[in-house]
Amino acid sequence: MKKTIIILLLIALFLACGYFLYTKFDDIKQRYLASRVNQLLAEMPTATPLAKNEEATPTSSVSSAIATAAALATAQAEEAKDAEAATAEPTIQLTAIPTEEPTLTPTIASTDPGIYLGSADWTDLMDAPKNWPVGSDDYSSAYFENGYYRMTSLADVGGWRLASTEAIKNGYIEITFTTETCSLDDHYGVMFHVPVLPEANPGYLFAITCDGRYSLRLWDEAAGSMVYLIRWKASGTINAGSNQTNVLGVMTKDGVISLYINGVLVDEYSDNTLPSGYFGVLTGWEKTENLTIRVEEASYWIDAD
Repeated sequence: MKKTIIILLLIALFLACGYFLYTKFDDIKQRYLASRVNQLLAEMPTATPLAKNEEATPTSSVSSAIATAAALATAQAEEAKDAEAATAEPTIQLTAIPTEEPTLTPTIASTDPGIYLGSADWTDLMDAPKNWPVGSDDYSSAYFENGYYRMTSLADVGGWRLASTEAIKNGYIEITFTTETCSLDDHYGVMFHVPVLPEANPGYLFAITCDGRYSLRLWDEAAGSMVYLIRWKASGTINAGSNQTNVLGVMTKDGVISLYINGVLVDEYSDNTLPSGYFGVLTGWEKTENLTIRVEEASYWIDAD
């Protein structure tokens, strides 16, 4: 019986302590909330006073204050989280460096003689009348103007002018031309291997037309003949038409004649009728009366025997 009484007393004591502890925790919670609300209310701006006919509702005010406190607490927690994220060290992503060696494109040597032969043995930039004849004859006129040699065809047969240089046997000749108005069969080019200066007879004639063709002829005035060694051929390397620039080159080596247009080998022909001689320029109109071309530059390289 005593044991039962003791057990009942212990149970009653436990319940009383539990109630006391619950009441104590709830009281602490309420006092904290009240204190926090008072603190937040003190930090908030002064509320607008009520009108005379309005009554204050303490219960709703406290609830609103509690809600405001909860919202501010949440905002403070978010700010703390953002601050922690901002101060965190950034993640660095490392990209692997390829160990494979890059593919190198081989350098292709130029096939343009004006490039691979190096410095020319002789060059005329046409800045003064020192190497070319000026004036007019029955076939053409020529004079210097603005840094070029300007030559005009005056007849329906070709005319030419030779440069006062040494005779060339094996070597490379290159001349830069610019057209004015021209079309179709109008032509211009290089005369070379002329035995006697300034007779211009006989000689080889390498010419191009204003519609994009080239030819190689052998002229012999004494025999009264003009023989085609290479008859007119179309070539995409020619800049056809008016106001166009073309670079014509002739290489001679032991009877082999190689023809170049704008640095490209377009044809070859073997003939040793005229093994060496002087060179110059030629022009002839077929469609454009008084066809005019400008010689911008002339050079040659000597191939030592």
